[in-house]
Amino acid sequence: GSFVHGLGCFTSEEVVVGPDGALQSAGTWEYKPPLASCVPLSLTVELYENDSNPQGLLSSKASGEPPLLLAASVVTALR
Repeated sequence: GSFVHGLGCFTSEEVVVGPDGALQSAGTWEYKPPLASCVPLSLTVELYENDSNPQGLLSSKASGEPPLLLAASVVTALR
C-alpha cells in the first residue's frame, strides 16, 4: 500500500511552487491515489521471518517509510 501511495505521489501529483519558492498547491487535498490499473501486475514482497530489532520500540520494524521511499526509484527509472 505504501509503495503504491508513493507511486502516485511521485508520478502523478503536480507540485506548484510560486516565484517566491512557497508551495502553492494544496498538498494532500489535490492528491489522487493511483487506480488499480496503475499498480504493477506483479509486485513481489518478501518479509523477514522471525527477525528481531532489539533497538526498536517493542522490537518493532519500520513498515511505512521504506516502501514509500522505494517508490522514488520509479522516478529514477522513468528518467
